[in-house]
Amino acid sequence: GVGLCHVHLRGHQAIAFAELGRFEDALRLAEDARDRADSVHNLFSMAFAHYALARVLLMRGDFDRALGLLESGFALVETYEIGLVRRMYVVWLGVVYALVGRPDAALPLASQGPPLWPMTHVARARALQAAGRSADAVMAAHEGVAMARRIGEQTQETAALVLLAEIHRADASLEPARSYCEAGLTIATRLGLRAFQVHCHRQLGELLAATGQWRAARKHLVEALALYREMGMQRWVDGTAARVARLEGS
Repeated sequence: GVGLCHVHLRGHQAIAFAELGRFEDALRLAEDARDRADSVHNLFSMAFAHYALARVLLMRGDFDRALGLLESGFALVETYEIGLVRRMYVVWLGVVYALVGRPDAALPLASQGPPLWPMTHVARARALQAAGRSADAVMAAHEGVAMARRIGEQTQETAALVLLAEIHRADASLEPARSYCEAGLTIATRLGLRAFQVHCHRQLGELLAATGQWRAARKHLVEALALYREMGMQRWVDGTAARVARLEGS
């Protein structure tokens, strides 16, 4: 069926606000979109609105609620064969399954995403990373960067760069990790993408601390901690605060 324009507009606005770190506005819009779609039982818009709310929650760090919404929404999409929304679900459900440590569920879904979408490759890279296949994950993430640059999608380019930094840091390849992280931070800062910017600051702080650059590391970690608290991204507050405390005590 035909979707409801006012629902889809609010959903897209919510995702954009979340990327900017304006989570209160994002949640208000996403929940309103969900309620509007549910109230008239418009299946297409219900599926989209649940997806949009899940995206906001995922960026804020509420993986469990995001997963619940994506799983229930995906069941709706599969039952009623809502193909246009399905492609969004396979990508982002793949991302969340990878983040919660379920690579066996993540890989089959992420591989079904549209090949021209940069996030398809980022989702596949996350799934491969979760499966312990770091070399394959790096290749997939590079495909995401290349595709994002080809179509001028800088938000997804930033997501791919942040992931490349994570993968290299996990493999103790600190210089490449720092380079990717700085590239991601440059884009995120220029575009005001605070939900990405904060992760770049945290990763840079951790990378600099690993190489003994305590003062520079503390600067990035303090910035990350302030942003996490300001945006209500509680999932990362305690760990970042502990790292700051360790640096101050060293």
